[in-house]
Amino acid sequence: MISASKINTYLHCPKQYFFRYVQEMPFVPSEAMRLGSKVHGKIAKFDFEADNTIEQHMLKNAKKFLDGMPENPIMETTYEDKQNPGRFFGELFGHRCIGIFDFHWPDCSIAGDWKTGKLDLRYTQSYDVQAYILAELFKQKYGKSLDKFYFKFLRDGGLYPARSIVESELRDKTTDIILDALIGIDANEYLKCKGPLCNWCDAKKLCDSCD
Repeated sequence: MISASKINTYLHCPKQYFFRYVQEMPFVPSEAMRLGSKVHGKIAKFDFEADNTIEQHMLKNAKKFLDGMPENPIMETTYEDKQNPGRFFGELFGHRCIGIFDFHWPDCSIAGDWKTGKLDLRYTQSYDVQAYILAELFKQKYGKSLDKFYFKFLRDGGLYPARSIVESELRDKTTDIILDALIGIDANEYLKCKGPLCNWCDAKKLCDSCD
């Protein structure tokens, strides 16, 4: 089953995709990821209080964003929850697909995703790939297109409105990017790609040993 995370992992580095999803290398969440999961869980319960200063800052940014949006968003729950209203299933170019909406408003055709880091415009391709895939799943579930998809960055309060669902030229480009990734995955092409994220990759030691 394909997902935005898998597609973006392959686009960043096919070798990392191989280690994580083909060999199923054990993955140890970082401290930052554990904090992010905790913040996500609190937001899903509309709990915006915390003792940790960094956590409280992120929750404050989330609440400020939600206060400016329509009422009663549908929030994700947990990965273990089989009835998680944020989990969508569908098809993407002939592949079974799964996606998670952190929050969405079906009646308003608005959805989005919390990012616990800072907005970095170098990675807008990844954001637009994720938004594109989730927009496809939204359309398949609700029978209508998304009008807006927001990435809210909780560390610095940044906001990125995804362009791939509203700009036809970028949408066509994103379609090609996703199709190329799926072709590579289907063909088992997992060559190493060196990029700016290599030093932070959880598969770095295994990857370096293959050189």
